[in-house]
Amino acid sequence: MPRCICWIRCETGWISRPPAARQASLKLVEDKANGPAVIAQLRHYVSGMVPVNPKDSKAARVSAISPFVEAGNVFLPSPTREPWVAGWIEECVTFPAAAFDDQVDAMTQAITRLLLAGGTTDFMEQLVHHMAS
Repeated sequence: MPRCICWIRCETGWISRPPAARQASLKLVEDKANGPAVIAQLRHYVSGMVPVNPKDSKAARVSAISPFVEAGNVFLPSPTREPWVAGWIEECVTFPAAAFDDQVDAMTQAITRLLLAGGTTDFMEQLVHHMAS
């Protein structure tokens, strides 16, 4: 199973949707605003939460991963198979003017972490295998 990365959004009601997040072995929580409170509140219910403190702006983080995305190294399931993909793509193409940018932000964190880990090939092979099944 690939090492999954999940971004926990600090929203009321998140705990009512935990199954997908609990499948991820690592959950990155921004260590600003109410992030530390979220970790403290959920640590008994959700394992693997790690505080992160992004160094650059969201726009700079998007620019940093853009070559990886433009090279075709980000694979998505078909929106007909996974309905969330259409909204995710819409958020990406309207960034930075989108009403919401949480998924874009999560993508930058995930891709950056995968690239720095140096395990993208193995991760991608496992992800493709998982999506095909």
